[in-house]
Amino acid sequence: MVGHSFGGQAVGLVPNNTEISRALLVASQSGYWRYYPGFEKYRVWTMFRVLVPPLARIVGYVPGSKIGLGEDMPNGVFFEWRDWCMNPGFSSTTRR
Repeated sequence: MVGHSFGGQAVGLVPNNTEISRALLVASQSGYWRYYPGFEKYRVWTMFRVLVPPLARIVGYVPGSKIGLGEDMPNGVFFEWRDWCMNPGFSSTTRR
């Protein structure tokens, strides 16, 4: 299997992961905000805690394509992603 970003992290969360014999994981590091280097960690924290939440609540979704976050996403996806990235043990907060 090949996994990128969360796709690589999810390998440990899927119930049939024992059936995977090989994996190529690309950029599948932890997303915990404090692990980002230098000033980037504060930019990530500000995005997750200050800037995007009110925008998401006002607009009804996260316009990621317009604000440099990649794709547009439903509010629930953004807030779950934010919760993971604010928690150093985020994989333990993932719901199956």
